[in-house]
Amino acid sequence: MKNKILKLLKLDSLFENLSGYVESKIELFKVEVREEVVGILSKILVALIVAVCLFFCLILASLGLAYYLGTLVGMTGGLLIVAGFYLLILILLIVFREQVSEGIHTMVMKMSVPDKKDKDEASGKE
Repeated sequence: MKNKILKLLKLDSLFENLSGYVESKIELFKVEVREEVVGILSKILVALIVAVCLFFCLILASLGLAYYLGTLVGMTGGLLIVAGFYLLILILLIVFREQVSEGIHTMVMKMSVPDKKDKDEASGKE
């Protein structure tokens, strides 16, 4: 009886179309979330690779500077000058930690939120 009424009112195809639409929207949402996660992870990975390369560059430059200063004022003096420079940077970071933290937070937020231009290109708008 119920099926006859649904067929008579053509609601059975409406229910099928509606369920198909809901399933499609769920799948689309899953794909969009997956793309966002992959995009964020790729940005984090690139930032990590850049940080590691920068770290090694900084270490080698510091050793080179310490060696050069060591030829001028003695090896111990050169090492102490470079160590003092890093100690000064550490003290400045401790004193201005709130401003540095806010700056890093802002930078990460800008990296994680796609620009309007990127969204327009992805959707096909010019």
